[in-house]
Amino acid sequence: MNDIIVLIPAYNPDKILIEIVEELKKYYKIMVINDGSDPEYKRIFDEISKSVILKTHETNYGKGEAIKTGIRECIEQNWNTKGIITVDADGQHSIEDVKKVGNQLEKDNCIILGVRELSKMPIKNKLGNVIVKKIIQLKYKIDITDTQTGLRAIPKRYFNEFSQIRGSRFNYEMEMLKYILYNKEKFKEIKIKTIYNKNNKSKFRVIKDSISVINSCIK
Repeated sequence: MNDIIVLIPAYNPDKILIEIVEELKKYYKIMVINDGSDPEYKRIFDEISKSVILKTHETNYGKGEAIKTGIRECIEQNWNTKGIITVDADGQHSIEDVKKVGNQLEKDNCIILGVRELSKMPIKNKLGNVIVKKIIQLKYKIDITDTQTGLRAIPKRYFNEFSQIRGSRFNYEMEMLKYILYNKEKFKEIKIKTIYNKNNKSKFRVIKDSISVINSCIK
Protein backbone atom coordinates (compact mmCIF):
# COMPACT_ATOMS: atom_id res chain seq x y z
CA MET A 1 0.00 0.00 0.00
CA ASN A 2 3.05 2.27 0.01
CA ASP A 3 2.21 3.52 -3.48
CA ILE A 4 -0.82 5.40 -2.11
CA ILE A 5 -0.26 8.85 -0.62
CA VAL A 6 -2.26 10.13 2.35
CA LEU A 7 -2.86 13.87 2.03
CA ILE A 8 -3.69 15.76 5.24
CA PRO A 9 -4.64 19.47 5.07
CA ALA A 10 -3.96 21.02 8.49
CA TYR A 11 -4.76 24.41 9.99
CA ASN A 12 -3.90 25.03 13.66
CA PRO A 13 -3.91 21.29 14.48
CA ASP A 14 -3.63 19.83 17.96
CA LYS A 15 -1.45 16.89 19.04
CA ILE A 16 -3.84 14.35 17.55
CA LEU A 17 -2.18 15.08 14.19
CA ILE A 18 1.04 13.61 15.59
CA GLU A 19 -0.82 10.45 16.59
CA ILE A 20 -2.45 10.18 13.15
CA VAL A 21 0.92 10.49 11.41
CA GLU A 22 2.59 7.95 13.70
CA GLU A 23 -0.05 5.35 12.87
CA LEU A 24 -0.51 6.05 9.17
CA LYS A 25 3.20 6.16 8.34
CA LYS A 26 3.27 2.40 8.92
CA TYR A 27 1.14 1.95 5.82
CA TYR A 28 1.43 4.99 3.57
CA LYS A 29 3.58 7.85 2.39
CA ILE A 30 2.10 10.98 3.99
CA MET A 31 1.94 14.57 2.82
CA VAL A 32 0.80 17.28 5.23
CA ILE A 33 -0.13 20.76 4.06
CA ASN A 34 0.31 23.40 6.76
CA ASP A 35 -2.38 25.80 5.57
CA GLY A 36 -1.09 29.02 7.13
CA SER A 37 -1.26 27.87 10.76
CA ASP A 38 -0.44 30.30 13.57
CA PRO A 39 3.20 30.35 14.82
CA GLU A 40 2.40 28.53 18.07
CA TYR A 41 1.55 25.39 16.07
CA LYS A 42 5.02 25.21 14.50
CA ARG A 43 6.16 22.71 17.15
CA ILE A 44 3.56 20.19 15.95
CA PHE A 45 4.69 20.47 12.34
CA ASP A 46 8.34 20.29 13.45
CA GLU A 47 7.61 17.04 15.31
CA ILE A 48 6.10 15.32 12.27
CA SER A 49 8.46 16.84 9.69
CA LYS A 50 10.77 13.80 9.59
CA SER A 51 7.86 11.43 8.97
CA VAL A 52 5.96 13.33 6.26
CA ILE A 53 6.35 15.44 3.15
CA LEU A 54 5.54 18.87 4.56
CA LYS A 55 4.33 21.76 2.40
CA THR A 56 3.48 25.15 3.89
CA HIS A 57 1.13 27.96 2.91
CA GLU A 58 2.20 31.27 4.40
CA THR A 59 -1.48 32.29 4.51
CA ASN A 60 -4.60 30.30 5.37
CA TYR A 61 -6.15 29.68 1.95
CA GLY A 62 -8.60 26.96 2.94
CA LYS A 63 -8.96 23.19 2.79
CA GLY A 64 -9.62 23.12 -0.95
CA GLU A 65 -6.45 25.02 -1.79
CA ALA A 66 -4.47 22.77 0.56
CA ILE A 67 -5.74 19.67 -1.23
CA LYS A 68 -4.91 21.20 -4.60
CA THR A 69 -1.40 22.05 -3.39
CA GLY A 70 -0.92 18.40 -2.45
CA ILE A 71 -2.24 17.13 -5.77
CA ARG A 72 -0.02 19.54 -7.71
CA GLU A 73 2.99 18.34 -5.75
CA CYS A 74 2.17 14.76 -6.77
CA ILE A 75 1.97 15.88 -10.41
CA GLU A 76 5.22 17.86 -10.29
CA GLN A 77 7.14 15.05 -8.60
CA ASN A 78 5.55 12.46 -10.91
CA TRP A 79 5.41 9.93 -8.10
CA ASN A 80 4.50 6.38 -9.04
CA THR A 81 1.29 6.29 -7.04
CA LYS A 82 -2.15 4.77 -7.51
CA GLY A 83 -3.68 7.89 -5.98
CA ILE A 84 -4.21 9.86 -2.80
CA ILE A 85 -6.46 9.55 0.23
CA THR A 86 -7.58 12.83 1.78
CA VAL A 87 -7.71 12.60 5.58
CA ASP A 88 -8.83 15.27 8.06
CA ALA A 89 -6.32 16.42 10.68
CA ASP A 90 -8.78 16.51 13.59
CA GLY A 91 -9.17 12.80 14.32
CA GLN A 92 -12.54 12.29 12.62
CA HIS A 93 -11.19 9.39 10.56
CA SER A 94 -10.05 6.18 12.20
CA ILE A 95 -6.87 4.48 10.98
CA GLU A 96 -8.93 1.39 10.18
CA ASP A 97 -11.25 3.41 7.95
CA VAL A 98 -8.36 5.07 6.11
CA LYS A 99 -7.01 1.59 5.38
CA LYS A 100 -10.47 0.44 4.24
CA VAL A 101 -10.60 3.30 1.75
CA GLY A 102 -7.04 2.51 0.62
CA ASN A 103 -7.86 -1.15 0.11
CA GLN A 104 -10.93 -0.23 -1.92
CA LEU A 105 -8.85 2.09 -4.11
CA GLU A 106 -6.40 -0.75 -4.73
CA LYS A 107 -9.27 -3.04 -5.67
CA ASP A 108 -11.50 -0.79 -7.79
CA ASN A 109 -9.20 2.04 -8.91
CA CYS A 110 -12.10 4.50 -8.81
CA ILE A 111 -13.11 7.43 -6.59
CA ILE A 112 -13.93 6.16 -3.10
CA LEU A 113 -16.10 8.10 -0.63
CA GLY A 114 -16.01 7.12 3.03
CA VAL A 115 -19.55 7.82 4.23
CA ARG A 116 -20.71 8.44 7.79
CA GLU A 117 -24.12 7.80 9.31
CA LEU A 118 -26.08 11.04 9.17
CA SER A 119 -28.18 9.97 12.16
CA LYS A 120 -25.06 10.05 14.36
CA MET A 121 -23.95 13.54 13.34
CA PRO A 122 -24.57 16.62 15.51
CA ILE A 123 -27.65 18.40 14.20
CA LYS A 124 -25.72 21.48 13.05
CA ASN A 125 -23.41 19.29 10.91
CA LYS A 126 -26.24 17.11 9.68
CA LEU A 127 -28.45 19.94 8.39
CA GLY A 128 -26.20 21.18 5.59
CA ASN A 129 -25.44 17.63 4.52
CA VAL A 130 -29.14 16.78 4.25
CA ILE A 131 -29.90 19.91 2.19
CA VAL A 132 -27.07 19.26 -0.26
CA LYS A 133 -28.06 15.60 -0.47
CA LYS A 134 -31.60 16.60 -1.53
CA ILE A 135 -30.34 19.09 -4.11
CA ILE A 136 -28.10 16.43 -5.66
CA GLN A 137 -30.99 13.97 -5.77
CA LEU A 138 -33.11 16.50 -7.67
CA LYS A 139 -30.36 17.77 -9.95
CA TYR A 140 -28.46 14.59 -10.82
CA LYS A 141 -30.97 11.84 -9.94
CA ILE A 142 -28.24 10.19 -7.86
CA ASP A 143 -28.15 9.56 -4.13
CA ILE A 144 -24.93 10.36 -2.28
CA THR A 145 -25.03 9.30 1.34
CA ASP A 146 -22.51 11.79 2.77
CA THR A 147 -21.87 14.83 0.59
CA GLN A 148 -19.35 16.42 2.97
CA THR A 149 -17.12 13.50 3.83
CA GLY A 150 -13.45 14.41 4.01
CA LEU A 151 -12.23 10.82 3.67
CA ARG A 152 -11.90 10.26 -0.06
CA ALA A 153 -9.63 8.30 -2.38
CA ILE A 154 -8.70 9.91 -5.68
CA PRO A 155 -7.03 7.81 -8.40
CA LYS A 156 -4.02 9.31 -10.14
CA ARG A 157 -5.88 9.76 -13.44
CA TYR A 158 -7.96 12.55 -11.85
CA PHE A 159 -5.02 14.60 -10.57
CA ASN A 160 -4.95 17.09 -13.45
CA GLU A 161 -8.68 17.80 -13.31
CA PHE A 162 -8.90 17.97 -9.51
CA SER A 163 -5.87 20.27 -9.27
CA GLN A 164 -7.74 22.86 -11.34
CA ILE A 165 -11.40 22.75 -10.32
CA ARG A 166 -12.61 25.81 -8.46
CA GLY A 167 -13.24 26.12 -4.74
CA SER A 168 -10.72 27.07 -2.07
CA ARG A 169 -12.41 25.99 1.16
CA PHE A 170 -14.97 23.29 1.94
CA ASN A 171 -16.84 24.14 -1.27
CA TYR A 172 -13.95 22.48 -3.16
CA GLU A 173 -15.18 19.08 -2.03
CA MET A 174 -18.61 19.92 -3.44
CA GLU A 175 -17.05 20.95 -6.74
CA MET A 176 -15.28 17.59 -6.78
CA LEU A 177 -18.61 15.80 -6.39
CA LYS A 178 -20.14 17.92 -9.15
CA TYR A 179 -17.32 16.92 -11.48
CA ILE A 180 -17.88 13.25 -10.66
CA LEU A 181 -21.65 13.44 -11.18
CA TYR A 182 -21.65 15.69 -14.26
CA ASN A 183 -19.10 13.49 -16.04
CA LYS A 184 -20.71 10.27 -14.80
CA GLU A 185 -17.44 9.08 -13.31
CA LYS A 186 -17.41 5.82 -11.42
CA PHE A 187 -17.40 6.16 -7.64
CA LYS A 188 -18.02 3.86 -4.71
CA GLU A 189 -19.25 4.56 -1.19
CA ILE A 190 -18.03 2.58 1.81
CA LYS A 191 -19.29 2.98 5.37
CA ILE A 192 -16.96 4.48 7.95
CA LYS A 193 -17.29 5.36 11.62
CA THR A 194 -18.99 8.61 12.58
CA ILE A 195 -16.56 10.18 15.04
CA TYR A 196 -17.42 13.41 16.84
CA ASN A 197 -16.03 14.25 20.26
CA LYS A 198 -14.90 17.24 22.28
CA ASN A 199 -11.34 16.83 21.04
CA ASN A 200 -12.29 17.26 17.39
CA LYS A 201 -11.13 20.65 16.12
CA SER A 202 -12.98 20.84 12.83
CA LYS A 203 -12.43 24.12 10.97
CA PHE A 204 -15.83 23.79 9.28
CA ARG A 205 -17.76 27.01 9.94
CA VAL A 206 -21.24 25.56 10.16
CA ILE A 207 -23.27 28.49 8.82
CA LYS A 208 -20.78 30.21 6.52
CA ASP A 209 -19.27 27.07 5.02
CA SER A 210 -22.64 25.33 4.73
CA ILE A 211 -23.97 28.28 2.72
CA SER A 212 -20.87 28.18 0.51
CA VAL A 213 -21.27 24.43 -0.11
CA ILE A 214 -25.00 24.79 -0.86
CA ASN A 215 -24.35 27.69 -3.26
CA SER A 216 -21.70 25.63 -5.00
CA CYS A 217 -24.14 22.74 -5.32
CA ILE A 218 -26.89 24.92 -6.81
CA LYS A 219 -24.69 26.68 -9.40
